[in-house]
Amino acid sequence: MAGSGPRNFPTFVELLASLKRRWVLALLLGGLAAVVAAVGVWMALPAGKHQARAKIRYQVSNTPGSSHESFEREKENIMVIAFTPEFLKRVVNTNVEVQRQPLVAQAEPKTDVFEKQITLKWTTAEYLQVQMNGDDHKQMEVLLKCYVNDLKKEIIHEEEKRFAETLDRLEKDLARENERIRAIKDSNEAVLGRAGKLTPESVPYTLASLSSRLTQVQEKSNKAQSEVRAMKASLESIQQVLSEGKPPVDQVALDKEINTDPKVIQLAQQYNALLLDLKSYRETLKEGAPRVLETEKDAVKALQTLNAERASIQNKLINQYRATAVAKLDTEKRDLNRQLSTSQDDLTFYSAEVEKTQREIEDVQKKATVSQANLKELQPHEERKKDLDSKISTLKSAKSSAANRVDIKEDVSVAINGNLKQKVIAATAASCIIFGCIICLIGYLEWRNRRIDGIDQVVSELGLRVIGTIPAFPSRANLKSGDATQNQNWRFILNESVNSTRTMLLHAAKTQNMQILMVTSAMQAEGKTSLSSQLATSMATAGLRTLILDFDLRNPSMQKLFDIPLAPGCSEILLQEIDVSDAVQATSVPNLWIISAGLCNHRVVAALAQGQPLEMLFNRIRGQFDFIVVDTCPILPVADTLLVAQYVDGVIFSILQDVSQLPKVHSAVERLVQLGIPFLGAVVNGVKPDIQAYGYNYVKQLPV
Repeated sequence: MAGSGPRNFPTFVELLASLKRRWVLALLLGGLAAVVAAVGVWMALPAGKHQARAKIRYQVSNTPGSSHESFEREKENIMVIAFTPEFLKRVVNTNVEVQRQPLVAQAEPKTDVFEKQITLKWTTAEYLQVQMNGDDHKQMEVLLKCYVNDLKKEIIHEEEKRFAETLDRLEKDLARENERIRAIKDSNEAVLGRAGKLTPESVPYTLASLSSRLTQVQEKSNKAQSEVRAMKASLESIQQVLSEGKPPVDQVALDKEINTDPKVIQLAQQYNALLLDLKSYRETLKEGAPRVLETEKDAVKALQTLNAERASIQNKLINQYRATAVAKLDTEKRDLNRQLSTSQDDLTFYSAEVEKTQREIEDVQKKATVSQANLKELQPHEERKKDLDSKISTLKSAKSSAANRVDIKEDVSVAINGNLKQKVIAATAASCIIFGCIICLIGYLEWRNRRIDGIDQVVSELGLRVIGTIPAFPSRANLKSGDATQNQNWRFILNESVNSTRTMLLHAAKTQNMQILMVTSAMQAEGKTSLSSQLATSMATAGLRTLILDFDLRNPSMQKLFDIPLAPGCSEILLQEIDVSDAVQATSVPNLWIISAGLCNHRVVAALAQGQPLEMLFNRIRGQFDFIVVDTCPILPVADTLLVAQYVDGVIFSILQDVSQLPKVHSAVERLVQLGIPFLGAVVNGVKPDIQAYGYNYVKQLPV
C-alpha cells in the first residue's frame, strides 16, 4: 500500500536527477540571468585608479655556463636592483623631467614615488611588466618612462660587469688547468723513461710483440712436454713387455704361416678326403656299417694328426717371433732414451724462455699501467682546458652583444579604466551565484513534480507492490530502421513481461477469488489502456475467456486498438438502451471479447453515478467470462474511476516511468485506499529493456 507520502525537500542525487529532464531550460535561464547579473554588478561598481604600464624584455643568455637556474637568479637580481635606494636616487638625480613633476617634488624622500607606486611582475619567462598606479596619468607616464629607461641602462651595466667577472674567473681556471697538465705529462715521461725507449704510443706494439713471442715459445714448450710424456709412456710399455718376456704375437700372421706349411697342407688334404668318403658311405650304406665305422675312425685319427702338427709348428714359430720382437724392442728402447734426453733439454730451454718473456711482459704492463693512470688523470684536465678555451672564446665574442639582451618591448601606455580585477571578480561571483540559484530553483520545481524514474522509487517512496514491468515502446522510426532480429527480440521481451505480469495476476485471482480487475492510473497518458489490452490479450492467449470492458467513457481509445465500432457499448448499457449481450464484440484474438465505451453524454455520467445500472452490468457479465479487464479513466481528473472501482475485485495501477509524478500517484492511490478497494499492485511501463540481461539463448522466439 502507499507509504507515508513524498518528502518536502530533495536529496542532492534527486536534485541532479530532476535537472536531467530540464537541463536545456535550466542552462538557458541560468545563463541569461547570470549575464544580466554580471552586467548589473559591472555597471554598479565604480572605476579605480589609472594604470601606466611598460614591458622590458630580458632574453636568456647564450654565454657558457648559463642555465635555467642562473637565468632565474639574474631575474631575481633585477627585481632587487629595481628598488635599491642607490638606483632610485640616480633616477631622480639624473632626470630633470623627473625632478619637475609635482609628485616627486612633494614627496619626502623623493624616491617614495617610485618605491610605493611602482610594481614589477614577470608576466612570462622573459617579459618584465613595470606598472605604476595613480590619479594623474600624465605625471605617471613621464615618471614611468624615465624609470624604465634607467632600469634598462642599469641592467646592461650589471650584465657587462657580470661578463667581466665571468671572463676573469674562466681565465684563472684555464691557467690552473694548464699547470696541472704540464705536471702530469712530466711525471709520465719520467716513468716511461726508466723503461728504456718505451713511449705511450709504443706500449701496445711492444706488448703485442712480447705476447706473440710468448705464444710461440709456449707452443714449443708444450710440444716438447707432450713429446717427453709420450716417450716416457712408450718406454714404460716396452720395459713392461721386456720384463714379462712374452711380447705379443700377431695371431693372424701366425695362422697364415702355419696354413702354408707343406706337411700341414698334406695332412689337411688327407683329412678332407676321408670326410668326403665318409659322406659318400653314409649316403649309400646303412648307419653302423663296418666301412662307415672304419672311415669315421680314420677321419678322427687324421684330424688328431693334423692338430698335433699345427700345434708343433705354432710353438716353434712363437719362440722365433718372440726372440725377434725382444731384439726389436731393445733397439727401440735405446732410440727412445736418446730422443727423450734431447726433448728434455728442449723442454728445459723453452720453459726458461717462457718465464723470461712473462717477466718482460709483466714489467711492460706495470709501467703501462702507471702511464695509463697518468693519462687517465690527464684526460679530464685536457677536456676541462678545451671547455674553458671554448667558453672564453664564446664569452669574448658574446660580450659585445650583451646589451642586446635587454630591450623595451612596449613603451609606456596608460589605462584610464582601473579596478578591473575587482569588477571582474564581483561580476563573476554574482553571475555564478545567480546561475546556481536558477539551476537549483528549476531542479527543485522539477523535483516537486517528482517524475518516477525507476522501480525502486515506486517501492521505497510510494510503498507499492510492483507486480510487473512493461518495456518502453520504440519509436516508429526505430522499428522501421531497426533490423528484424532486434525488433523480434524487443517483441519477445514485451510478451514475456506481459506474461510475467499475467502470471502474478492469475495467482492473486486464484488465492483471493478475483475475476474483475480494473486498470487505472493517476493521470492521462500513463499507459493504462495499452496495459489493459496487453494483459487481456495475454490471458486470452493462455486459454482464458477474457472480456475487455472500456469504461474510459470520456476519452475512449480501446476500439482503435482492436478496430471495432465505438457504439454500442458501455454508455448504451448504462442508459439501458441495449442488452449486454448485444454490446459484446468479438476480436481477432481467440478467447478475447470487448465491450467498447459507446457514445458518452451527461445522461451517461448521471447513470454511472446512480450505481444501479453499473452493478447490474457487472452482475450480468461476471459469470459469462473467466476474466474481465476494466479499462477506466485516470483517477484524479474525474470521479468515474472511483465509481467503477467499487464494483471490481481488485485494482492494478499503471505507472509510466519518467512521466508519472510521485505526488499525483500517491494522491490517487490514497483515494482508492480510502474507499477500501483491494489494491493488487502497480505495473511500471516504459522500462528500458536490457536484452543482454535475458541471455542470448532465451531472447528468441520459439518455433510455431
